Amino acid sequence: MIDLVQASRLLTDRGVAHELLLAGGTPEEGIRIEAEVRQTARTTAPTARFLGPQPHEEMAALYRSVDLFCLPSWWEAMPLTILEAMAAGLPVVATPVGDIARMVEDGVSGRLVPPHRPQELADALEPLLRSAELRRAMGRMARQRVCDRFDMAGTAAALDTLYREVLA
Repeated sequence: MIDLVQASRLLTDRGVAHELLLAGGTPEEGIRIEAEVRQTARTTAPTARFLGPQPHEEMAALYRSVDLFCLPSWWEAMPLTILEAMAAGLPVVATPVGDIARMVEDGVSGRLVPPHRPQELADALEPLLRSAELRRAMGRMARQRVCDRFDMAGTAAALDTLYREVLA
């Protein structure tokens, strides 16, 4: 999240109006990293608001209340929050770590930016923050991608086929 906080500062310096909402609890790296993110936000990103952990049943409303979703992870497996955001019709800006590049199609359903590059992250966020039309177009493609590639029925059918092949 430090990259996102730094990108937010760059966007503010460029005159890009935005509010940064940070949802979630203490990262797996521990309380020291959380404190570092909070300190960086206090000193560099005045638009940042820490929401803390959110109940799962309230996430749909949170997704509906924002314009885009950003997860600039330094490492990940397959974060379901990205699929949830895409299903809500949000464009996603993320890093291509873990399986994220399988979910987000760069330039179509969102943008992919290398980790540890706040400048590039700001560059990817800026056009989306400035253009509601671009956000809507990428958001539609994000939702379509989730429906086409990650829906429950398709996943269950693929697992069923896999198990049948293994057992045969």
